[in-house]
Parts: sequence; structure tokens; C-alpha cells
Amino acid sequence: MTPQEAERILQAYSTALGSGANGGIARNLSALPCSKSRIRYAYYVYLTYLTGHGDQYQDLIQKLMVTYAALPQFIPDKEARTINDIFEKKRTQSDISDDEAKMYSEFQSRAFDASQMMEIDAFVHECFILKAKQN
Repeated sequence: MTPQEAERILQAYSTALGSGANGGIARNLSALPCSKSRIRYAYYVYLTYLTGHGDQYQDLIQKLMVTYAALPQFIPDKEARTINDIFEKKRTQSDISDDEAKMYSEFQSRAFDASQMMEIDAFVHECFILKAKQN
């Protein structure tokens, strides 16, 4: 994958991310332009390219790191509808079942996991270190 192809994938992903979650917190997997794996790969290719150009892209790199961390919010459409229904019940303080509470909690643990940000941050840091060693 070239940096230009990666950029196109990330722009399409950004569009999907910007389209929202239909009033909920879970996003439809079908909204993605390609697989999550391919999107992750596009991040690595594009971030490697950007870090290779020094600090001039630092703001863009930071923004990309944040959007990378949102990828787990995209789940199968049926599951997203269920999670968003539970979210609506919680928002309106309606009762939810124990199974719904468990499903909601598990989604939140996966979708808002800080390790996503730590992973991409470590990768970017490694890219800058490798660039510095080359100079």
C-alpha cells in the first residue's frame, strides 16, 4: 500500500467516523470503507510516511492517533443497534436487564479502551526514533 492509497482509506474512514453513531455510541461496521485490519494497516503506512517528514505534520499525526482509537466503536450493525438501544434506555433512565448491562459494559470496555491510544502512540514514537537514528 502506498502512502497515497493509505491516505484515501483514512479519508474515507474519517468520513464514516464523522457520520456519527445515529444518536448512540456504537457505530455500524458496514459504514467502514474496508476492513478494520486494512484501515489499521493504512494508519501504519501513512503514519510512517508522515513521521518520516519530521515535525511538520505533528498536528495531523495527533489527530490521526485520536481517530485510530475510535476504530473499535465500529461493530456489526445488528450489535450496534442493540448497544445503541441500551444506550438510549440508560440515557432516559429506563430499566435494562442484567444481560443488557453486561453487553453494554463489554462494549464500552472494548470501544473506549485506552490501550488503542497507547498502541498507536508507541508506534509513532518508534517511527520518530527510527527516523532520528537514520539522520
